[in-house]
Amino acid sequence: MLAFCAQHGLPKPKKQKVIYVRGRKPRVDLVFEQYAVVVEGDGYAHHSDPESFEKDRRRHSALQAKGYAVLQWTWHALDERPGEVLSDVKSVLRSRGWDG
Repeated sequence: MLAFCAQHGLPKPKKQKVIYVRGRKPRVDLVFEQYAVVVEGDGYAHHSDPESFEKDRRRHSALQAKGYAVLQWTWHALDERPGEVLSDVKSVLRSRGWDG
């Protein structure tokens, strides 16, 4: 995703960043800190069991309650539909002040 961002002129996100919310320290895949936008890459192998599914929902809800926009994409989508991913990321970044 870092290469994808660079290739398409997006701001450089931080990866595997810890964001403190609700007394917890969840680690997010990517965050565009200046714009409070989180991008999570979900793979079925690590997010399919009920416990992981529930944990992901709690984390994303907590981040949203703190003011972050959270985008979730599978790595398959990034490979198969990169234009869709790019359009959504740009749209959210622009809605939060990015002028790219």
